[in-house]
Amino acid sequence: MSGAGRLVWLMAWRNLWRNPVRSTAFLLLAGLGIGCLIVFLGIEEGARRQMIDVAAGLGAGHASLRSCGGPLERDAVAEIGDWASELPFPGGGVTALPRWAASGLLSGPAASQGIVMMGIDPPSESRTRLPEAMTEGGFFETNDPRTILLGEVLARRLGAGPGDRLVFTAQAAGDEDLFGCAFTVEGIFRTGLEEADAYLVLAQRSTLTRAMGAEGAAHSVALLLPDCSRTDLLARRARRDFPRLEVRTWRENLPRLDAHIRMDEAGNVLFNGLFLILLGFILLNTLLASVLERRREFSLLTALGMPGPSRAAMVTIETLLLSALAVCAGAVIGGSAHLAFSRLGLPLSWFGADTFSVSGFPVDPVIRSRLDPRHLLGALALLPALSPLLSAIPCWIAWRSPRKKRVT
Repeated sequence: MSGAGRLVWLMAWRNLWRNPVRSTAFLLLAGLGIGCLIVFLGIEEGARRQMIDVAAGLGAGHASLRSCGGPLERDAVAEIGDWASELPFPGGGVTALPRWAASGLLSGPAASQGIVMMGIDPPSESRTRLPEAMTEGGFFETNDPRTILLGEVLARRLGAGPGDRLVFTAQAAGDEDLFGCAFTVEGIFRTGLEEADAYLVLAQRSTLTRAMGAEGAAHSVALLLPDCSRTDLLARRARRDFPRLEVRTWRENLPRLDAHIRMDEAGNVLFNGLFLILLGFILLNTLLASVLERRREFSLLTALGMPGPSRAAMVTIETLLLSALAVCAGAVIGGSAHLAFSRLGLPLSWFGADTFSVSGFPVDPVIRSRLDPRHLLGALALLPALSPLLSAIPCWIAWRSPRKKRVT
């Protein structure tokens, strides 16, 4: 850097503190605004990821594999399970959850209702949220293979509880004949999903497939990750290793949740952009006040031989320095708050709500902040990126040569 360029930088830094109260007030206001934006981004991202993980943990999985031409045979189910257990994903790996679904009629002494009976493997469900959803009874803790679990709303409609016997009637696999099978209610669950609590029944897959003449088969295999951040990577691996199977992520399996999250992300982009533009106008106001009170200084610099481009460059550097300092202050404030909320969480009880759901999907009562690096970089880089545009008017004022005015 030449001596003239170094002088311009030094003068720009000095000019920031010509009015220390104004510069400090701007830095505090802008830093607090950027810090609040970082906290908001972290809480929003954490809430979205927790919604996805809760919905996936209730049985849908973060991704799923299914055959396009019928159910998966026993060997295919075992192959997918071995493949999932060998994937090098951190945080607990990938859990394969075979599923067999059958629609039919569940009848009790008092009432009957059409339901969907889902056959699962209880030992594999320890990493899901289904065991935590039990409100009465146990989660397949007895040795009886003909036990079922009812959703809370469904149990109330049927007037059934733990220990009651119900009859399930459905069509056998590959056959037009109906079959009936008696089950004993072992427990009742509440997931928070209206459709699941009103129509879903859980049974042991081995018992259900044997009764339907498809022992060991599965309609699909759900894949559960420790968190949803690696869903796309898992889907790409599955499509590469199982090209003949249909691979679906939670976005295809849970379209309502996907639609809500897309709308939420679009709203956040709009809100965050407007918020940063507002900070930009605050920066513009600070620069204009600084430049307009320095007209005599610019006249003196012109008389000393400083050309207009150098004066404009000095104002641009002041803008960049103010933006950089504001971003640093915001990163410190927002980063500290993010670390606190990521470890301790944000309890919804602070806002008077112990439970909360979005589009029918439950949200954890404590939201932990999670920051997407792309969103963080966008929030931190937008204000410095707008600085050259915001400094256009102050630079034009500094560029104009006040030759026609006498210096007094």
